[in-house]
Amino acid sequence: MKYKTIKYLSLLLFVFGTVFLAQSQVKESSLWGANGVNWDPAGRLPDFSYAGYKSSNEPLPDIPIVSNLSTTGAIPNDAIDDSAAIQSLINQQASLPRNQRGAIFIPKGTWVIDNPLLLNISGVVLRGEVDLNGKPLTTFYFPDATSSTTGYHISMSGSFKRINIGSVQSDVSQGLNQFNVTAGNTLSVGDFIQLEQKDPADESLSSYLFGNIDAIGASTKDLSIYPTIFTWYAYVTAVNGNTITFDRPLPIEVRTTWSPYIRKMNMDTTISEMGIENISFVCNNSEAFVHNIYRGFKILQLNQVINCWVRNVELVDLEYGISIRGKSCYNTISGVVIRDEKRNIPLPPVEPKSTFIYRMKQQAGGGHHPLEVYQGYYNLFEDFEFKEIHWHELTVEGTAAFNVFRKGKGVAIAFDNHRNFPYANLWTNIDLGRPERMWWNSGSNQIGVPGRERGPNCGFRNTYWGITYKNIVPDIEIEPAETDGFSYLNYIGVEGARKQSSPIDKVNSQLVEVSGVGEWIAQPDLFLAQLERRTTNPLSTDDFVKNTTFVKLHPNPAEHEFSLEFKKLGKVTVNIYDVFGKLVYFKVTNDNLLVKNNGVFKSGLYLIKVGTDDNRFYYSKLIIK
Repeated sequence: MKYKTIKYLSLLLFVFGTVFLAQSQVKESSLWGANGVNWDPAGRLPDFSYAGYKSSNEPLPDIPIVSNLSTTGAIPNDAIDDSAAIQSLINQQASLPRNQRGAIFIPKGTWVIDNPLLLNISGVVLRGEVDLNGKPLTTFYFPDATSSTTGYHISMSGSFKRINIGSVQSDVSQGLNQFNVTAGNTLSVGDFIQLEQKDPADESLSSYLFGNIDAIGASTKDLSIYPTIFTWYAYVTAVNGNTITFDRPLPIEVRTTWSPYIRKMNMDTTISEMGIENISFVCNNSEAFVHNIYRGFKILQLNQVINCWVRNVELVDLEYGISIRGKSCYNTISGVVIRDEKRNIPLPPVEPKSTFIYRMKQQAGGGHHPLEVYQGYYNLFEDFEFKEIHWHELTVEGTAAFNVFRKGKGVAIAFDNHRNFPYANLWTNIDLGRPERMWWNSGSNQIGVPGRERGPNCGFRNTYWGITYKNIVPDIEIEPAETDGFSYLNYIGVEGARKQSSPIDKVNSQLVEVSGVGEWIAQPDLFLAQLERRTTNPLSTDDFVKNTTFVKLHPNPAEHEFSLEFKKLGKVTVNIYDVFGKLVYFKVTNDNLLVKNNGVFKSGLYLIKVGTDDNRFYYSKLIIK
């Protein structure tokens, strides 16, 4: 499991919370509850635990080294362009079998990158050298802007190859994981699929994703991303004719009026398993950033790739840092330090609130978009630190959804929902530094100006969870939740947060909890809490006690009713959970039990857990037809 220390961390957090309780209040969210007991896969809180490399089911791999830049004759610190030598080592691996590819080691020193690098071969990693503390000793130095200010110095890039399967044949409720698909019988267990839905002429899908409160922007409808504004990926776990079961619940509804279509991702040709590690990326840029005026220092993009990663890197004097684009999914960006070296952009001085917040928003100067997702899904950014202020530190834009930013800190971080229809993203366990820029969302929405009518900042179900700020300016509180979008915002455990009093639906739809003085959310990192709950769900394993002697279940599969017979167990507690771990049935009894299905049990797999007074437990898998 990716986070082997989750249980220990949870224990420490519990102990800490118990000690701290004397001075403050540790509270649960109504959306989650202790250990996620309140969570509803059909509710307003998405399951973000699938974000990251391989849905965060596995740790980032340690790929063996197969080549070394020093063998090419390239020399560090000589101010000569090294991009051709590095590109040649990347290209050489294209002819190797997949299992013979690996990491290209780039020794310590400064290597000049004066031409774009393309990393487009699955299984290839660029790895720098580190000191004893893990700090990168390898530097990629960009002396000049790229020839085109729209290009990136380094691209991890591919081109999705998909196999058409068919349309979803009937509406499917949110929270379910089973569809009837035209030609679904051509799928197999283990296939990785993409489900997409399109906004119809009546704009009902975009309206739904705006909480039926806002409308999509006219300029967004002119973009190539429109009308396909919902994209979702999952693995096939069962095939029964044209009925397909997937490994995760639907995060929204499927409606046939939204043209839901299933494609199988061709993972033999999709670019994946690429990485960049242990490198400082330094731009020759001493100029403070002026909004939308570029010199061309855009460091790295991930475009149409799956299950890739960037870890333990520094981004120095950037204009753009790391950008995930092109429907890329399940990528992890971990351990990023963003700092200025040639530039020195100080924090604005403390001023009266009326002018200070405006200055804090407008006078960033450190770069435009250090970390962003444009039309990407279930990507994970973690362990990041901003040493200075940038224009928009953390950005989602252009139908980006279900991405996670966690465990980060900065001096005055802005959570930037940049219009063109992002929705349902998570920010959790982040120390803002100074809080005044949290709601500095940008992206123009100039009504009547062609190309600038991008609509509200975001759609529904954005989640801000466990957000703190320790470098507090006296007498300045965090601003209220905005009203430009943000319908059904989950605003949980945000220190000192409060909701506007304006009586409009998009504000009244927002849920603000655990935000008063001295209140703390019991799970400060929602991503970790959801991941722990999902990966420790007994239904995820086959390690069940053989229970036919003491507990008999029949019939199985069942439809309208089923019975449980207990032998020599005395009083028992019966808990029945659905495949996502939600408790759907509870009973304490001394007798055998007949359970009638009065609509509680939908078709699918369930876990029956029978507990005794002497702490013995017996498990059974139940199938409802």
